[in-house]
Amino acid sequence: MCGKDHSEEAGSDKEDWKLLEEKLPLSITKVADDPKGHLVYNPPKWASSSVDAKILDLSVQIISNGVLLDTVKLNFKSFYVLGSMDECDFVYKNPQVSRKHFIMHYTRSNSLVIYDLNSKCGTTVNHMRLQPGKYYLLSAGDQIRIGKARMSTRSYIITGHSIFSDLESTHDSKRTAKESDIGKVKRIRKIERELEEELRRTNVDESYYDTNLYMDEYDEYFDAPKLKTKTKSTVLKKADILSNLLKLQRDEVDLLNNWYTLVNEATQGSRDHNEPSIDVELEKVRRSQLNQDKIKIQKQLNNVRDDLEHNFKLLRIASF
Repeated sequence: MCGKDHSEEAGSDKEDWKLLEEKLPLSITKVADDPKGHLVYNPPKWASSSVDAKILDLSVQIISNGVLLDTVKLNFKSFYVLGSMDECDFVYKNPQVSRKHFIMHYTRSNSLVIYDLNSKCGTTVNHMRLQPGKYYLLSAGDQIRIGKARMSTRSYIITGHSIFSDLESTHDSKRTAKESDIGKVKRIRKIERELEEELRRTNVDESYYDTNLYMDEYDEYFDAPKLKTKTKSTVLKKADILSNLLKLQRDEVDLLNNWYTLVNEATQGSRDHNEPSIDVELEKVRRSQLNQDKIKIQKQLNNVRDDLEHNFKLLRIASF
């Protein structure tokens, strides 16, 4: 199987998974009967075979020419592979598809990521081309396609429950309410201007009339945004927590991508058997720099993961 079918997490130690590894998740194993070698994906220790169903419960809909071919539940596997090989989890026989094209798996931070396996024709998510060898977050509603535009009729849609979908709903409702209030205020102010103009035309003493009666409660509402913001900031709302979590998940993936880029650059010479042996002193310099970068990124990563854990706790105990 391309994707391993087991429920045990990579790394049994509860804290060990947080440590950065000086190896890449993707490697090529040379075999006698295959000159290209076997592409091997080793899920990192921060990967997860499942997540909290209350937070994420996702599936993949396979659609071709507008027809739903199948729906595959994403659960209880350390990772899922799409490719042209029969043993892959998502098999797609198409000239655009590499033998092993991309993988998807959950993370211990309750997110879903996709990773292009240096495929020949590439992968796009929502029409954005993925850079090979980098992780990208996936969300409910995302559309995955293979290769160049119009070269493949098949798409893969992420569907199911995501607590982060509530964030969009909350933002939409707030935006609608705000637009409604602004529209009401504009109409009232227009009436005031018309009334003032009428009083001027008829030479009536304007001071005798209060043309701002309609605006009393709205002036109070719009003139005190800072006070309201300060009051609301003392209570963390669901939308605030979800927004924090989403940002932290992105920060985590960005830090991991930065780390793997540094590992790739530092170990390129030792992995390329066609290149002459690199200078021993140069190798020492690279390793020393990598160790310094590791300490720095590990510290940043720990801070992000601590914040993730804290916000998930807030999410569980918050009253909505």
